[in-house]
Amino acid sequence: LENESVYSLSADGVFTVYEPNAAWYNVNAVYEYFRDHIQNVRKIVYKNGTKDAIMYYATNTEEVYLGSTVEYFDSMGYDSIAKIYVSEDNPNFSVADDVLYNKDKTVLVRYPAPKSGASFDIPDTVVTIDSEAFDGSKLESIHIPNSVTEIKIEAFRRCEKLESIKLPNNLTTIYSFTFDYCPNLKTVVIPSSVKRIENNAFPICYKLADIYYTGTEEQWNAIEFNNWGAEAWGIEIPSSPTIHYNYHEHVTELRNAVEPTCTEAGYTGDELCSVCGETIKEGEVIPATGHHFKGNTCPDCGETRSTADTIRAWFRDSFNNMKNFFDKIFGRN
Repeated sequence: LENESVYSLSADGVFTVYEPNAAWYNVNAVYEYFRDHIQNVRKIVYKNGTKDAIMYYATNTEEVYLGSTVEYFDSMGYDSIAKIYVSEDNPNFSVADDVLYNKDKTVLVRYPAPKSGASFDIPDTVVTIDSEAFDGSKLESIHIPNSVTEIKIEAFRRCEKLESIKLPNNLTTIYSFTFDYCPNLKTVVIPSSVKRIENNAFPICYKLADIYYTGTEEQWNAIEFNNWGAEAWGIEIPSSPTIHYNYHEHVTELRNAVEPTCTEAGYTGDELCSVCGETIKEGEVIPATGHHFKGNTCPDCGETRSTADTIRAWFRDSFNNMKNFFDKIFGRN
């Protein structure tokens, strides 16, 4: 490069940034000028002294290293990044299972888009999900804990495999483009804590059919909508989603369970919601266990039998055991 004291690109595709106070409009100019080389960058290293980690054209980069002085990480343009490394001396960022957080893990900064796995549980230390944090991820399911109070713009942009999402109970605002282009998103649970939904919160979510709202219809109508209508759901959606009011998660309890006895069938019990009374799952019949005689008495129920019956049972069981033994040896069914 023109100034190797500021930037360098090695033959094996490692692009290193050295300059402590690099003006990032100059960096972008360098990237544009050396676009053909940048496309082959495999790894970006932000050395100690660099403050900002921004790379808009790193479309083929697989790894990034943040030195001890990096203060800002921009997720835009890092679609191909699978591995993020952070200096142990960096006071601003940390990594756990390849996911980038701030130092105390209260902010989820970036979930690598190429990271394998169908589901992800966000740690309950997280309070904020950063802009574009899950942009381009292949996740089908994301669990958001109720510790999260803020989800920033475009946080779940281009999550093309995401089918459903439950927003946390303390969220107050759904920002514009939070779910931009999630074409397989079908259901969203919105808590009654939400007071504002911005325009284009769910654009180009072609399959979004059901919104489950934990509050009443009156509470829903009191939400501040910023021109939130057909255009907010995205082009080509034939109709607005159905809003289901007073939604709640079922709290199950077991009822009508009966243990089987020697002579009478039992029942596994029905799973019912203790909140609304709905039957979640019907039980099944458990066959009677039959007697388990020891001598003349069944210890399970106290049933007795005559000595003659005990002797007959012993001969019958012995004969069956012998028959099964020879059938196994000679391969008979």
